[in-house]
Amino acid sequence: MRIDTLDYAIVLVLSYTMVALWVHRPREYQAEKGNQKIFAIKSVRWIRASFLFLIIALVSTANKNGVFADLFTNITGEKTEGAFGRDSGSWDFQPFEWGLLDYLELLFLFSLFVFAIWKGIEVDRAKLNPIPDNRNFIERIWGGIKDAERDQRTEIEEGANKANSAFTSLVNMLGAAVSMNVAAASLDEGNVKGAFNKWKNLTHKKGKQHQHWAGLSESLDQAGEFAQQEEE
Repeated sequence: MRIDTLDYAIVLVLSYTMVALWVHRPREYQAEKGNQKIFAIKSVRWIRASFLFLIIALVSTANKNGVFADLFTNITGEKTEGAFGRDSGSWDFQPFEWGLLDYLELLFLFSLFVFAIWKGIEVDRAKLNPIPDNRNFIERIWGGIKDAERDQRTEIEEGANKANSAFTSLVNMLGAAVSMNVAAASLDEGNVKGAFNKWKNLTHKKGKQHQHWAGLSESLDQAGEFAQQEEE
């Protein structure tokens, strides 16, 4: 039993199908796993183009090595040698010898494959050299929205989940601000107990809105510091 070009072609097609199924597999968004990804698909079209360039390069290499001539001989029984190509207006197997142009042709085809991979995949350098997240609460919200817009280009569900998370954080922060205004209004109206309850809900560690109020306060404090630095 001998492995010929048809076997390689079948393996290549099956490999492409498996990769395509893996890329487009249905899955739920998981924040922890998503944060660990170093490589991300930037363009599905360029990934598909890279497979096309790879197939062309492999077929051209096999043809120049006489693989198709051997396959034709095994099928028809007619002995043939060389590479299949067009010569004198007809397509047929012609004697072949390696030359400089042949090496340049293969170099060009494999270079196209590498270029397409480079255009289709991006490396998250932040994962290779992680830095602490010193952004305040508001900056994290806007960063989450920006990440959601980027992820929706390739992974719609993941981008939508990030957008929902950022929007929820924004609503919670605004809710904390509204509660503070309600507390102030209650105090102006003489409702000290109502104002105290609202204030306790915002400032106490076990308060329902404590985390969101703390994030808003920190963001406002840092915004004031930025303004002082600009004036200096």
